[in-house]
Amino acid sequence: MLDCEQQTFLHSLSDLPGVVGVLVDEEHHLLFTSDRAAARVSVFGEPGVVCSFDSEQPALLETVETERGAHTTGWDPIDQCLHVFCPGSGGAAVYEERA
Repeated sequence: MLDCEQQTFLHSLSDLPGVVGVLVDEEHHLLFTSDRAAARVSVFGEPGVVCSFDSEQPALLETVETERGAHTTGWDPIDQCLHVFCPGSGGAAVYEERA
């Protein structure tokens, strides 16, 4: 992770070699990743996963299973929901962030 204002390196998240996307919620200090590496359960594998991290620690908060082939995520900071495109079922899954 980088501090863009200070142009400094802060942390790295280990064991995430296949992260294809990261969403950031600065207000709640959250990061969401989708990972398709062989070392972890793949977003394009069976099942897929998305992970949420505390961006200040950094620490893994939760890993959520999606469906096979799920990809492309979107974070709604107002409703605190993560949207995941699920082509297998022809729709999107919506996950609420826990309080």
